[in-house]
Amino acid sequence: MGKGARKLLGYVKVGRKIALEVYRHYSGKLKKHGSLDAAEQVQFDDARRALATALSSSTPAAKAASNAEQTAGGTSNEDTKLPEIYFSLSALPELASNIYHAIQAGHPDVLTYLGDEKKKRANRRLALRDVLQIAGFSRDEYPFASSREGGKGAWVGHVPADQQSAQGFLISELVRNHKLKPGDKYRVVIIK
Repeated sequence: MGKGARKLLGYVKVGRKIALEVYRHYSGKLKKHGSLDAAEQVQFDDARRALATALSSSTPAAKAASNAEQTAGGTSNEDTKLPEIYFSLSALPELASNIYHAIQAGHPDVLTYLGDEKKKRANRRLALRDVLQIAGFSRDEYPFASSREGGKGAWVGHVPADQQSAQGFLISELVRNHKLKPGDKYRVVIIK
């Protein structure tokens, strides 16, 4: 991890909003202009790595604890080979709690990547239909709109907007890091 990433990681520990704003700034600039200059690209990459590390809490110890819990729960060897996305109850409390409750209510923890923006928007519309918006909060659906399992019947809760943004970031990192293609499966894991 570079010096800039360590510095941003410190910011994340103090307040995730600062690192999220750095990420959002460069992400918006990248979308608008299609590229960043070399210095901006370094800062953007550092912010992305720092957020991935801090928000997912996917340290080797956390992964080992999660794998131990899954094995105790009787997960098959085939399932444990799936890419995993981690949501930390300590880093993203409302978001992780919402996902946890959805899984406890019977929604699957193994999801299928959709990979289609049009279908993702349709899933989101179906999931959020008739769910009131609350000022200062974002409606969060599980299974994710970006999964085949998302859409009508999804569990919907209200979470702080910054945690919703962090979720989108973590999902995009999962897709990028594991080169997920439509139809690929992945596991959603809640950790402390």
